[in-house]
Order: sequence, then structure tokens, then C-alpha cells
Amino acid sequence: MKKIIAILLAIACVFVFVSCSNKKNNNEEVTGPVVETTAPDVYESQLVTEIVSEIVTEVVTNEEGETEIVSELVTDIVEYTTLILVTEPEETATEKRDYKKLDPSEWRKDEIIDFYKTACNKSTDATSTQYMFMRDDTLTADGGIGKFLDFAEDTIIAVMEKNSIEFDGITGGYKDLSVSDCKQANAYKEGNYTVIEMVMYDQVDDAYGNKFSGSVGHAITVVDGVAEVAAQFPLFDVAYEDADIKITYSNAILKVKINNNGVIEKGTWSYVVAPAINNLYIENLLVNNAGAVIDYKVTVGGGF
Repeated sequence: MKKIIAILLAIACVFVFVSCSNKKNNNEEVTGPVVETTAPDVYESQLVTEIVSEIVTEVVTNEEGETEIVSELVTDIVEYTTLILVTEPEETATEKRDYKKLDPSEWRKDEIIDFYKTACNKSTDATSTQYMFMRDDTLTADGGIGKFLDFAEDTIIAVMEKNSIEFDGITGGYKDLSVSDCKQANAYKEGNYTVIEMVMYDQVDDAYGNKFSGSVGHAITVVDGVAEVAAQFPLFDVAYEDADIKITYSNAILKVKINNNGVIEKGTWSYVVAPAINNLYIENLLVNNAGAVIDYKVTVGGGF
């Protein structure tokens, strides 16, 4: 029974144990398969008004009883609703300006990101803490171990809630953070601090993701590939090579408070991660339709 619970714990955690405690600098070059995602298409309904002209031809009979062909140009105004693809204008460095002399509320998205990345580089002495919380009744699995879920879920949740890990520096592959990763960005003054808030586009990885890649990974560290994570469970034979694995990161938000020295004093980075696992073997037990919903959070200075 203990072994089954341990295997279930491995399933729940195997795709969320990120290597934040690794001393590796997130600005180092990383090799290996990388799954990048792009911002999803956004469509918006729009009322369109068009002037439509056409030549109408008809046969008419005059007063003398003679028939003749009459043509005339008919113009009409037509209104209809259609869906159009909404694309944000790419913010580039073509319009360089000294944005730091402006109020932060006037900064463009690219300027907010630039200010945030500079602050991350200056905050290497920061101590970050990660937390994981699995939501109740979200752990699922079919196959050989599905029937043990009811016995193990409370134990797994308790273990995950105690799994706080400290690491140096700021989370994420921020050196590659760009406008295309960021769904929304705001900046404003709060006393002597500059507050930065960002919402990232959702990201979906497979078994070969990279912890600093993708729209979410550039802002908040994600799973560093299944191979490295599986190595954290050496007592179990995890056969993932032929597994169908999708890891979805959503609701990725960061909010930081930056002091006058450009250093992040307080901050919270969070997302919801939902792995979906099929055709995975652990200890020769087939796992299908496995998943969970886990809240992941990183804080600096107690959070903000």
C-alpha cells in the first residue's frame, strides 16, 4: 500500500517538481528539445457596413404595348456582422525614448518588460520560495492504480503543501521575455516603488519541455522535461518515452515591487498547471487519463 501511494505521489508531482533549487543560472544557454507556444488567435465580432452596387436588368412593356430591356444601376447599403482576427501591433525598439523619465503608467508594454528584465538581473541576491498546492478532488487516473486514488489523495496533498523549496535569484527565463509572451502588462508608482504586473499567454508543453522556454516559462519556471523529473524518483521505473503527455500552464501572473535601486524587494509569480497523462508506465503499471490541477507559486520577500 505504501508503495502504491508513493507511486501516486510520483504521478501527481512528476510534472510539477521544477528544478528551481538548481544553482544553474537562468541566463545560461540551454540545449535539448524545446516546445515553444505562440499567443492564441483572438477573434472579435465587428459590424461591417458596405455600399453594394449592381446593374439590374429587366424586361418592361411600355404604354404602346411594346417590350423593351431596361437596365439601371442600383445602390444599396448592406450591414452584417463578421469575425475579424485581432492582432496586437508589434512593439519594437524603432521608437526609442527615455521612458524612465515618464510616469510608469505611460510606459508601453515593451518598456515595462525592459524595466522588469533589468530588475531581474539586479536581483540575483534575492531569495525565492516555491509552493505547490494540489486542488481537492482533482487527482485522477485510470488503469492499474486508479482505484487507490481515494486512499492516497489526502496524503499527496499534505506532502505537496510542505514541499517549499528556496532558491537564489528570480524565477523564469526572463532574459527571453518578450511582448509576444505577455497578454497584459501594467506599471505604476506606489510610494517609492514601481509596481509591475503582467499576465502571460497560456502555454502547453509535451514531455520534452524546457524550464525557461515558452510564454509562461520566460516569466515563471516550468517543468524541465520529464527525463530530469523522472530522475528524482530513482526507486521507480518510469517509462515515459512513448507516453502521451500534455502539460498546460494557465493564469500565469506576476506582480513585483521594485525599489529605487531597481531591485525586486517583493513579488509573487503564480500559475495553474494541469498535466494530462496517458500511456505512462510506472513500475509496469499502466496509467491512463491521469491528471491533477495544481496551483504553483513563487514568492520573494514574503510575496506581494
